[in-house]
Amino acid sequence: MSKADKEILTAIRNRRDLERPMVSVRGLLKQVDRENYLDMCCSRLADSELLDGEDACIDFTDFPNIELSADGLQSCKSILECYISRDLLAQVYGFTCRTERMNCAINNYAEILRGMTAFQLLKAHLGMKPGEDAAVYIRAELWSRFIFAAIVRKVQYGCTKLYVHIKYHRIFRAARNAVAEGIL
Repeated sequence: MSKADKEILTAIRNRRDLERPMVSVRGLLKQVDRENYLDMCCSRLADSELLDGEDACIDFTDFPNIELSADGLQSCKSILECYISRDLLAQVYGFTCRTERMNCAINNYAEILRGMTAFQLLKAHLGMKPGEDAAVYIRAELWSRFIFAAIVRKVQYGCTKLYVHIKYHRIFRAARNAVAEGIL
């Protein structure tokens, strides 16, 4: 099963669109052995007011790291070129654009399946040959509509939320105390 097939099944089973691919400034600097310059590079990006929260946003789980989408890479290119070669930036930008296009196509495909009625899905599935990729996607869509699949999704969400709450409880407590004291 290819990576694209797995991504399509993930979008169908989770009943959510895939997120935009983001590139880590830390990862880029690590590739060229300049991770020591992370603070300086991220400070320059923040001082230039290039952080918009969508294309360029702070990664609070790995502070002071910044994550960039393809558009964010393009807007921050002038600063990033001081630390990373143009060739590497062009390769990363091309890869990010391709991944973003693929995610968009996957999201459109999953949306088409979500928009079909169960009868339409069954009719399409019966008209297919065994082993076709589309048959696997239709079966996944039909399964994701059952109550059991919804229960599994809710349990997974609850477990993830509990894990995050346990792992980052100190950060949440510090933020709550700062808000209560009027610091933030």
